[in-house]
Amino acid sequence: MDVPLVDQDGHELDLGTRVNASPEERHGACFTHAPNLGNRARHHCTLLLNAMGKAGFTNYGTEFWHFSAEDH
Repeated sequence: MDVPLVDQDGHELDLGTRVNASPEERHGACFTHAPNLGNRARHHCTLLLNAMGKAGFTNYGTEFWHFSAEDH
Protein backbone atom coordinates (compact mmCIF):
# COMPACT_ATOMS: atom_id res chain seq x y z
CA MET A 1 0.00 0.00 0.00
CA ASP A 2 1.08 3.59 -0.59
CA VAL A 3 1.11 5.71 2.56
CA PRO A 4 1.71 9.47 2.70
CA LEU A 5 2.43 11.22 5.99
CA VAL A 6 -0.04 14.02 6.77
CA ASP A 7 -0.56 16.60 9.49
CA GLN A 8 -3.69 16.94 11.62
CA ASP A 9 -5.37 18.93 8.82
CA GLY A 10 -4.69 16.29 6.17
CA HIS A 11 -1.89 18.18 4.41
CA GLU A 12 0.98 16.00 3.21
CA LEU A 13 4.25 16.60 5.03
CA ASP A 14 7.57 17.07 3.25
CA LEU A 15 9.15 13.67 2.62
CA GLY A 16 11.67 14.86 0.04
CA THR A 17 9.49 14.14 -2.98
CA ARG A 18 5.90 13.40 -3.86
CA VAL A 19 4.42 9.93 -3.54
CA ASN A 20 4.89 7.96 -6.79
CA ALA A 21 7.76 10.13 -8.03
CA SER A 22 10.27 8.31 -10.20
CA PRO A 23 13.94 8.07 -9.20
CA GLU A 24 14.87 10.14 -12.25
CA GLU A 25 12.36 12.86 -11.44
CA ARG A 26 13.79 13.63 -8.00
CA HIS A 27 17.37 12.37 -8.26
CA GLY A 28 16.71 9.26 -6.17
CA ALA A 29 14.86 11.02 -3.33
CA CYS A 30 12.16 8.35 -3.54
CA PHE A 31 14.51 5.72 -2.09
CA THR A 32 13.88 4.93 1.58
CA HIS A 33 17.39 5.89 2.69
CA ALA A 34 18.12 8.57 0.08
CA PRO A 35 21.25 10.50 1.06
CA ASN A 36 20.06 13.74 -0.55
CA LEU A 37 17.11 14.53 1.77
CA GLY A 38 16.96 17.62 3.92
CA ASN A 39 16.74 17.26 7.70
CA ARG A 40 12.98 17.92 7.84
CA ALA A 41 12.17 15.42 5.08
CA ARG A 42 14.46 12.81 6.66
CA HIS A 43 12.74 13.31 10.03
CA HIS A 44 9.31 12.81 8.44
CA CYS A 45 10.48 9.71 6.55
CA THR A 46 11.84 8.25 9.79
CA LEU A 47 8.51 8.90 11.54
CA LEU A 48 6.65 7.13 8.74
CA LEU A 49 9.03 4.17 8.65
CA ASN A 50 8.96 3.73 12.43
CA ALA A 51 5.16 3.96 12.69
CA MET A 52 4.55 1.52 9.86
CA GLY A 53 7.23 -0.86 11.12
CA LYS A 54 5.69 -0.92 14.61
CA ALA A 55 2.31 -1.67 12.99
CA GLY A 56 3.81 -4.73 11.27
CA PHE A 57 4.45 -3.41 7.77
CA THR A 58 7.61 -3.75 5.67
CA ASN A 59 8.90 -0.92 3.53
CA TYR A 60 9.68 -1.31 -0.17
CA GLY A 61 13.18 0.22 -0.28
CA THR A 62 12.92 2.00 -3.62
CA GLU A 63 9.75 3.87 -2.60
CA PHE A 64 9.68 5.37 0.90
CA TRP A 65 5.87 5.51 0.78
CA HIS A 66 5.22 1.87 -0.19
CA PHE A 67 4.58 -0.78 2.47
CA SER A 68 3.47 -4.40 2.54
CA ALA A 69 2.09 -6.54 5.34
CA GLU A 70 4.94 -8.63 6.79
CA ASP A 71 3.11 -11.87 6.06
CA HIS A 72 2.64 -11.09 2.33
